[in-house]
Amino acid sequence: MDFSKDEMSRRFKGLNEIMETNNLNGVIIMGDTVLNAPAINVSQRYFTQNNLIESFQIMFCEKDGAPILISASPLQYEANKVRSQITDCVVSPRQIETLVEILREKNLCTGRIGCMLDMIPASWYIHLNREVPELALVEIGRELTTLHYRKSNEEIEKARTSAYMADKAYESALAVIRPGRAEYEVTAEIEYVTNKLGACKNFSLITSGNQRDIFANGIPKLYPASKRIIATQDSVILEITPQFDGYWTQLLRTICVSERPSIEMEVLHRVCVSAIKDTLSFITPGISAKDIWEKMNGYVTSQGFVLNRSLGHVASVDLVDDRLTADNTRQINCGEILILHPCVGMKDGTQYFSWGQTYLVTKDGAMSLNQASDDLICVSGNVLSVKATQGV
Repeated sequence: MDFSKDEMSRRFKGLNEIMETNNLNGVIIMGDTVLNAPAINVSQRYFTQNNLIESFQIMFCEKDGAPILISASPLQYEANKVRSQITDCVVSPRQIETLVEILREKNLCTGRIGCMLDMIPASWYIHLNREVPELALVEIGRELTTLHYRKSNEEIEKARTSAYMADKAYESALAVIRPGRAEYEVTAEIEYVTNKLGACKNFSLITSGNQRDIFANGIPKLYPASKRIIATQDSVILEITPQFDGYWTQLLRTICVSERPSIEMEVLHRVCVSAIKDTLSFITPGISAKDIWEKMNGYVTSQGFVLNRSLGHVASVDLVDDRLTADNTRQINCGEILILHPCVGMKDGTQYFSWGQTYLVTKDGAMSLNQASDDLICVSGNVLSVKATQGV
């Protein structure tokens, strides 16, 4: 990952502010290879600028001090030396014991140390309580996630690049989605395109089948690709989600495998797209996630339809740093990256439709990072046609 020293200094300044505000002597930030997936807190990557290769890793940072990385293996140690901006790296198969030794050397066996408690293995937590019983471990997961919301121009540019990758992958996927092709062929094409453009990772979901079945109970049935063969009259839902230098964006599209969409799908598509457009100018710094949901829900219900309870999420270091739901009162900041993908349905619950992409919050509203068309695409045999978006 390629961030400037100024950017990394900004992040550690924010970490020191958390320690000052919460009266902490230091912080323990855990890493795990599982955290390479989206939708899981990856605060260690935020500070190390490096993905984990193997096992757990501890980052310890004393207040106003330099961070230390404690790795389990020589392989991870070498990766840290080459790719991380943290210069103090230690390799030890006895990581928790090494951390205790560092705490003793620094006279930090009493007082308060911040951490994400749900990330510390139970055996390590027991060891810390036994060896340094006077040390209080303080949960700071929410505070760490708050740092992710403070976007710099460097971070926003990473997101722009990710969105460009998603757009190009969608263009290529449309050439593959045909009757007789397997779902995995579509996602293979998507990830070929994004990887060629420099994606670090991909989180690709796809489901094909009858429109009513793949939206049963008002929830898009999005899964990893299967061997299922796409058939005529299918709908195909895609979530194209590349990660670039640690930053995710997402493009969600529904495609018709037919000469034209059903009347119901055509109507729901128009409502979905129009509801997003109606909400964008309303999104300004200071409103809450709940306000966004209520604004879009008001539009959808005014048109005689229903909106699923969750309409999207906040993305940055994690694909899901926060949810845009009816009960989330957290205020949205300038520079946050929102993925809006509302699921709109008929009042009788017989049919639903989902559509969306990624937006950047600015002082004047929300602007799209994706440039993909809002047209509803239909494919039939070897023919690709476009159903133009129309207002409700």
